[in-house]
Amino acid sequence: MGLKGKGIIVQLNNYEKSILAGDFGEEAKKILEVMVKIYEINDAKGFAEVSEVMLASTQNMSIGGEMGMEFLACLANSGIRFKSKTITDSVSIDLESWQQLGIPEDFARKQKNSVDSLIQLGAIPTWTCTPYLAGSIPRFGDHLAYVETSGVIFVNSYFGARTNREMDISALASAITGRTPKYGFHLPDEREGQLLIDLKTELKRTTDYDALGNHIGKIAGTRIPVF
Repeated sequence: MGLKGKGIIVQLNNYEKSILAGDFGEEAKKILEVMVKIYEINDAKGFAEVSEVMLASTQNMSIGGEMGMEFLACLANSGIRFKSKTITDSVSIDLESWQQLGIPEDFARKQKNSVDSLIQLGAIPTWTCTPYLAGSIPRFGDHLAYVETSGVIFVNSYFGARTNREMDISALASAITGRTPKYGFHLPDEREGQLLIDLKTELKRTTDYDALGNHIGKIAGTRIPVF
């Protein structure tokens, strides 16, 4: 059985249908609605099982202010839990030394509440934007759902894993369903290089790589560069 929209059949399993029916509250339902819409817009080729999800952390989840944090808390209290291994991006405070650093108590409390919600949902509190330096090593061909920009580039290129650049809600959808719509970098044909960069000079300093990345970003646009 599948959900039909705009002539596209979105094949949902029974668990996802129960979420979409509101069995786990409005927050989880809204997340699934976003996932379905992403599937439709991109004409996805089914779903891919994800071995790992990387969520935005509290500074991103809280962009919506009180509403964003309340959304996360309601989701955690709904009884739903993450199905896939889920790690977290950097947190915006020092969780142990925030007082010594002069961080306002109200801000720290809200951030820690969001941290508690993510842990309650089943996230592994890695709090890093470079999870591959903290033991998170995907295998070649693994499907992932990552939000962190540098992480997306690194796992796609260095490890040969597969992830699109996810947003907060779409990554949450993958965390609670264990799946992601199969389009973009999840498809072999979409991973082929489109712009060959033939580098003639030696890069010696970190700033050399920064400058190269900035320049290539300007000329490549949405094309996939190969160095």
